Amino acid sequence: MIAWARNHGNHKIVRSHAQSGGVALTHFSPENSDYELLLYAVGGTGHRLGRKHMTKAIDYMGEFFLRHPKKRAAEKPNTQVHRK
Repeated sequence: MIAWARNHGNHKIVRSHAQSGGVALTHFSPENSDYELLLYAVGGTGHRLGRKHMTKAIDYMGEFFLRHPKKRAAEKPNTQVHRK
């Protein structure tokens, strides 16, 4: 995640804070940036999430993608579409 943050130009210290239910949130994006690079860690679950945590995670991911919709290729600057 730190390499990804540096690739986006963030060379500052990351910010972490605990949330409820044993969840820790780490921000790898600078405050007030035009992108979000976040890592959520759920304590004691390893790489598996129970149904309750998975439902919350899916809801959060849906909200994230609603806030950051993907631009269509025609809307992106400097994008070339190659056709055969």
